[in-house]
Amino acid sequence: MKKSYILISLFLGGLIVSQVNAREFEQRIEKSFRVKKGGTLYLDSDKGSVEVRSHAGEKVKVLVFLEADVRSQEQAQAWFDRFDIRFEHRGEDVKIIGEWLDRRSHRRNRLHVHYDIQVPKEYSLDIRTASGGIEVSDLIGEVDLMTSGGGISMGEIDGRVRAETSGGGVSLESSTGRAYIHTSGGSIRIGEVGGSLDAKTSGGSISVDGVNGDLKARSSGGGLRLRNINGNLTARTSGGSILAELLKQIDKPMDLYTSGGGITLEVPPDFQADIDASTSGGRVYSDLPLTVRGTFGKSSLRGELNGGGKLVTLRSSGGNIEIRER
Repeated sequence: MKKSYILISLFLGGLIVSQVNAREFEQRIEKSFRVKKGGTLYLDSDKGSVEVRSHAGEKVKVLVFLEADVRSQEQAQAWFDRFDIRFEHRGEDVKIIGEWLDRRSHRRNRLHVHYDIQVPKEYSLDIRTASGGIEVSDLIGEVDLMTSGGGISMGEIDGRVRAETSGGGVSLESSTGRAYIHTSGGSIRIGEVGGSLDAKTSGGSISVDGVNGDLKARSSGGGLRLRNINGNLTARTSGGSILAELLKQIDKPMDLYTSGGGITLEVPPDFQADIDASTSGGRVYSDLPLTVRGTFGKSSLRGELNGGGKLVTLRSSGGNIEIRER
């Protein structure tokens, strides 16, 4: 059985090296920078998970944990020395750069890196990490996040949001500005967005609770649940059903397509549109009266809703299509 203990072996200029247990050694780097609101935190790291929290003060506080899974202090220090972390402070901005000095080192994965950062409440973020998740709490500012190896979680953001990951899900409680959310490996969960939203995933579902603008949603591996859409909508999925709820009249053509489930479209009672709906795996239903144009059958329908309007195209290869009054 391993004996766990902590032995502080070095403290110099914000650097602490500790032995966590018989096979893990930790180095901590602490920095603090006095800034004012309105600045930007830039982080560009070859490795590491990132957690950013806001606070009421006027400082950027940085705590970096480096953990080496090796047998001795000497081996641990060798790994710590291979990963260089630099800090720059210019005006109200802080920049952190973390990079491998030996590019071959990342293949062996003996070093784990975590950034724990506090920023003022009104502060923007520009974060890039090649390996690790990103978590951001509530703040006021622009948020730009990218990771190649983990999920992204965001709280309430008063500003524009851009988040991209190649290896995990993405969640956003809310954003007052437009949002761009893309992932290649997980689901997307979004609360309310004050502007337009572009959401895309290659490996999961998409859930949206409100958009005060146009919405484009695409998935290759899950269903789409899109509620309280106050704008134009385009939605496509290859792996599930679509539920879409519109709050007002659209001013552009709309296209909903799925090859793996049904489609349910909920619209206001006075919603005007030209409907073109067809399915190869079910039937087409409408709660609202339609003026039929051309031929129709149980699996296809073309007609005008409330006198007609912009074209709404509904296509399904695996379920029913339903048009409902909300």
